[in-house]
Amino acid sequence: MKNNLPKISLITVCYNAKEYIEETILSVIEQNYSNLEYIIIDGNSNDGTKDILNKYKDYFSYFVSEEDNGMTHALIKGFNFVSGEILSWLNADDKLMPNALNYIANFYMKKKFDLLYGDAYYINSKNEIIYRFKSLYTNLFLYKRDIVIFCQPAVFFSKEIFFYVGGLNPLYTITMDGDLFTRILSNSNKVYRTNQVLAMFRIHDKQSTSWAIKNRYYFELKLRKSNVKKTKTFFRILFRLFFFILRLLKLK
Repeated sequence: MKNNLPKISLITVCYNAKEYIEETILSVIEQNYSNLEYIIIDGNSNDGTKDILNKYKDYFSYFVSEEDNGMTHALIKGFNFVSGEILSWLNADDKLMPNALNYIANFYMKKKFDLLYGDAYYINSKNEIIYRFKSLYTNLFLYKRDIVIFCQPAVFFSKEIFFYVGGLNPLYTITMDGDLFTRILSNSNKVYRTNQVLAMFRIHDKQSTSWAIKNRYYFELKLRKSNVKKTKTFFRILFRLFFFILRLLKLK
């Protein structure tokens, strides 16, 4: 059975995440997906997280605990080890919905997607559902303008498209997902949406809302928008040059 299912590579990065990391890991293990590659990158936690990770280390395909330069750097380390056809990452306080991986695999076998996204439940620290995040239909115009059309834990993408667009950009330490998904949406017509709830995104008091984080977020948002403008300007120049050459040819 294992050989008939596409391999899914899932990465969880963490640092001092003892409060929720076990729930995250169990949500993956309890998928009972037979062709899973689960990679754990820990930033040398000192709060007891490593004790929890060691408890489940036999379920991990790769596990390292060492200092890193933040979440994007840790994710890039994890993606260097992936061998699956389908990729994603799951934050250390989020969870997969039961049977999500089997659903994604079956979808992939029917429609070989570059990117698949579904709905997600927003939950609180007690695992109570706050509301259901309804993903929007694929719209690159909206997404480039930071209008959220999907929730990261409910997004899965092919290894092929991930490396084709260049993987994660280390310049983005907060909105690395937005930058990656913008490049995938810009380079693929095999993007699909499903109404299925695939993951749970946790909202809790310990999420960082500091002034520095907010300012970094707005900086990265401006950077993404400036890249969009540069792309638009480039194609606008090409477009005008094309018609200028046509006019010259007509004059001849």
